[in-house]
Amino acid sequence: MIKAKKYTILILLFLLLAFIFYMSANPVDQSAQMSYEIDRWLCGLFVPDYEALPYESQTSLAIGLDFWVRKSAHFLEYAALGALVYFAAGLFLESERGRFLLSLCAGTVWAATDEFHQYFVPGRSCELRDVMIDAAGVLTGAAAAVVVKKYKNYKSNCDYRTISAKSEKNTKGRE
Repeated sequence: MIKAKKYTILILLFLLLAFIFYMSANPVDQSAQMSYEIDRWLCGLFVPDYEALPYESQTSLAIGLDFWVRKSAHFLEYAALGALVYFAAGLFLESERGRFLLSLCAGTVWAATDEFHQYFVPGRSCELRDVMIDAAGVLTGAAAAVVVKKYKNYKSNCDYRTISAKSEKNTKGRE
């Protein structure tokens, strides 16, 4: 069981790294088309009567969302990376601090190399702002992983019968 968990974490990590690389390798027109489809889908979800609007208005609304969709995608995929690196590091490191620092460093280095990779993709650019957004995502994902791990440890260390017995004993003394 534990071995399967280890392999699952590592497989998910490598799949996410491959996904990030694949998305960065898309030329600008292909990347823009994917974003535009997501923009239109979101507008359809949140803008009342979006489909009834004139095509120009639909396009304008969708294009207006594009920046936020792209930057949110950066943030979210790197938040997932931060969490997965943290959990994968747990397979090799005992130190909580070491896992967290490894997550931050590895995730930020991957973000920087990913942006450098985009420099060579037709129409794409290499932006420090994206590295910063990605690093913020890594930090958020790693911090969320720490919280999840601490909660799981807390929950597994609780003996609910002992806690409820102590609680009953304390409330009887106050009556």
